[in-house]
Amino acid sequence: MLVSPCDFMFIRSGVLTLLEVKDVQHDFRLPHKNFSPDQVARMRAWQSAGARAYVLVSFSTTGKWRIRPVDWFLTRTGGSWDFSDVP
Repeated sequence: MLVSPCDFMFIRSGVLTLLEVKDVQHDFRLPHKNFSPDQVARMRAWQSAGARAYVLVSFSTTGKWRIRPVDWFLTRTGGSWDFSDVP
């Protein structure tokens, strides 16, 4: 079974970039269940080979989009990631 590492892969400034896009109905939290440890690991494997890897989240209750590098998702404390400090 072939599993994609992310939603989008593209070349930006000569470097492969991986982008995973999520949408949640919350003001600033992404539940851990929405981004599995396996997918984080797949994206990090590509990153180890020289790619850049990011997660872009749409918070539909506020209309805000926020982005973080995939390494930020290694820590799983509580049940969700808090994006309230991300502009």
